[in-house]
Amino acid sequence: MVLLHTLTPHIGAPSTFQRFFLSFQAQKEGFMFGCRPFIGVDGCHLKGKFPGVLLSAIAIDANNGVFPVAICICEGESKDSWSWFIDNLYRHIGMEDNRRMTFMSDKQKGVLLAIEKHWPRSSNRFSNKSTKQGFMEEISKLKTVNEDAYNYIMKVELHHWALHAFDRHVKSDYVTNNITESFNVWVDKFRGLPALSMMEGIRRKMMKMMVKRLQDARSWSAVIPPLVQKKLSDRQDEARFVTVLCASDKEFEVKEDVKFYIVNLETQSCDCGLWELSGLPCKHAMAVITTTRKNPSDFVHPYLTKDAYLRTYNHVIHPIPDQEQWPHIEHNTVLPPMKKRKPGRPKKNRKRAPEEPRKMKRSVGVKCRGCGEWGHNVRTCKNNESGPPSAKKNGANINKKTPNTSLPAKTSIRKKLVEVGSSSGTTKKRRLEVQPQAAAVDYGSQNLSQSVPLYSSANNTPSFHVPAAFTWTQSASQPLSQNAPLHFSSNATQQTGSRADPGTVAGLDIDWTGLF
Repeated sequence: MVLLHTLTPHIGAPSTFQRFFLSFQAQKEGFMFGCRPFIGVDGCHLKGKFPGVLLSAIAIDANNGVFPVAICICEGESKDSWSWFIDNLYRHIGMEDNRRMTFMSDKQKGVLLAIEKHWPRSSNRFSNKSTKQGFMEEISKLKTVNEDAYNYIMKVELHHWALHAFDRHVKSDYVTNNITESFNVWVDKFRGLPALSMMEGIRRKMMKMMVKRLQDARSWSAVIPPLVQKKLSDRQDEARFVTVLCASDKEFEVKEDVKFYIVNLETQSCDCGLWELSGLPCKHAMAVITTTRKNPSDFVHPYLTKDAYLRTYNHVIHPIPDQEQWPHIEHNTVLPPMKKRKPGRPKKNRKRAPEEPRKMKRSVGVKCRGCGEWGHNVRTCKNNESGPPSAKKNGANINKKTPNTSLPAKTSIRKKLVEVGSSSGTTKKRRLEVQPQAAAVDYGSQNLSQSVPLYSSANNTPSFHVPAAFTWTQSASQPLSQNAPLHFSSNATQQTGSRADPGTVAGLDIDWTGLF
């Protein structure tokens, strides 16, 4: 079923897109013949160029998997849009399906009124959790603590939110709307596309999903799906801690702690109410079934069997040819919806409610040294106030390096150009960077035949440092270069504090007086 709803301002004017409803025949038959009469409804915002909301109706298959029934693109969540969607959903499915339907919702704008108006003989569930045994105790505690809160919550009928008051024929104990949230995540990558491309992407993904699940189900050896089998195994483990008292072949009395429950295998009921509600034997019933050596699969409701699963996916969403091969149909021009740009940068993420947890940033390979947890470092750690041993102490910055007081303080570097004469008679200018001594040194008793560091700017590498004036000697065959070693004569002596005597380097006359 495909429906397009447009707005026409006046006769002869082009139409504007408003709503689009889509549900394939395979989805309709799969829901009617294989799924429970349970539908979750919700909406999610589109992320494309034009604003809008994607409404969805989601069912649950026999393996507790998500099964989309219908989707709708509309201008937003309102009474009119929800009424239009629920009305078309009832015309497509509800008129042929005579089962009493149960809807799960988050009480969005207008959805409850739309269900009551367009889908008769239906019930609603809200997101809550409770059990029959503890309901009266907890509600009594609430009345004792706050009577106003008790009166407020009791204004809502119990069959909307109390687990023990839910319809037993649905065979579903779902008390949250997570199935629709899962579908919203499932189609998230299509929500930023244009309307036609988004619908085509969802159709192809559903077509592949139905084929894959059908092929997987045909290879199952058990008569119940894997997730249902896992639930039975978990309840069988819980049944080890209860005591079974036999009254007859059909009736049993089961003791759990200080409470007693009556289990009837013929009517498939238990006083806890979970068996009739979910369609699976509870832990009290599993204790009885294990004691009587019966097969637990024989006490599972037909909605939760392999046959029901096959009936859900034994239908085909037929492929559609390329858009260029579609037949040409005469129709009026449909314009995109009016776009109302809001100030600021467009936002793609939805606004979270105050009670919702904030979205955590994913961090790979980051582990805090303070608390040992993953996902943050020591600088952003909120769990360990004192911090790790190497972290901040007494208000000091952990990233600030401690200066090394053992090293002398830096001194300024004096630069001066000197003229160096060569044997060929040419004059070359060379820049020498000389770093003076940090402290006065007495060279009177030192042997000056050893090399002393000098800093040259030719290649920014240290070669030798020249102290005060002394006599230099070098072989005449050895040329002067930036890497050539300089040697002091063995008989040269240093005059402490004297800076007037010039020296010779490799036979070249250089006045060192101005450099020191």
